[in-house]
Amino acid sequence: MKRTALNGIKQIKDTHLYNLESEDKEYRISCDVGLYFRVSPKGKKSWQVRFKDEIGKWKWHSIGAYPELSLVQAKLEASTIFLKLQQKEKKLTKKQIELQKVEEQQLNLKSLMCGWLDTKKTTWAKITIKKETQSIGKRILSVFGDLDFTKILPQQ
Repeated sequence: MKRTALNGIKQIKDTHLYNLESEDKEYRISCDVGLYFRVSPKGKKSWQVRFKDEIGKWKWHSIGAYPELSLVQAKLEASTIFLKLQQKEKKLTKKQIELQKVEEQQLNLKSLMCGWLDTKKTTWAKITIKKETQSIGKRILSVFGDLDFTKILPQQ
């Protein structure tokens, strides 16, 4: 079905979306307030939500692929996103969430110590590396390994 066939339809249903054909360019169809159905030139179909961020700039947020996420589920997900935005919760993209996790992992003492020990592997003997790794693991990392190294106090 071509997207022009949807012009006379008041309420879009899953069957309409399933039968949509791809075109030369990507296109989106509005399915609800702020909820859009995206069809790529390769035929991939997905759901996107359009909203304004804190500074008033329009943003797109992908919420899932079709048909894994049905129309009803997409509407529910979109309404959840809009509720969070009304409550001033910041909507993070997948990339931002991944970057946050990486930053949190890099701030723990364990990752810092492992990085430091890696730099010493070129200058220290193998037996020294082994002894130091065991010593650090036993005395320091067992207590402070998962803590953020910027928040460890001198008294500790």
